[in-house]
Amino acid sequence: MDERLLNILNEETAKEKSKKKKKPIFELRKEKSIMYYSGWHKDDKPVTKEEKSEKQTKLK
Repeated sequence: MDERLLNILNEETAKEKSKKKKKPIFELRKEKSIMYYSGWHKDDKPVTKEEKSEKQTKLK
């Protein structure tokens, strides 16, 4: 009788462990917002509001 209960307990713990390991199939990545340290590009060109909004819409 005790071995039977131990087997059932082991099966239940194995099921719980497998549930914890599963990851969602379709996991959506969080989009990073574009943040500039200053109003200048790497190319020494000023960043305009239009360019920022264009890049933001590309992310969406």
